[in-house]
Amino acid sequence: MQSQQLKWQRIESPVLPPPRIGSSVLLDPKNKTVLLFGGVNSSLGYLDDVWSSDGLHWERRPFASMPTGRYGLSLAWDEKRQVAVL
Repeated sequence: MQSQQLKWQRIESPVLPPPRIGSSVLLDPKNKTVLLFGGVNSSLGYLDDVWSSDGLHWERRPFASMPTGRYGLSLAWDEKRQVAVL
């Protein structure tokens, strides 16, 4: 197996999620996006926002019902139902 040289690339999206620690990130294979939820920010406190990225742009995802903000959480992909679960 050949190894590939991977390189980091900064995303210059006009909208970015606020800085945070203790958040969870999940690959959503259904929508081919990365999901970001929760964490904590020194100015904003515990975050209850969801963001998605297609690798080029970030977008805040509104939901009618959201769990409360949390830190140190985990997300998982439910293959059978094709949804992210907290």
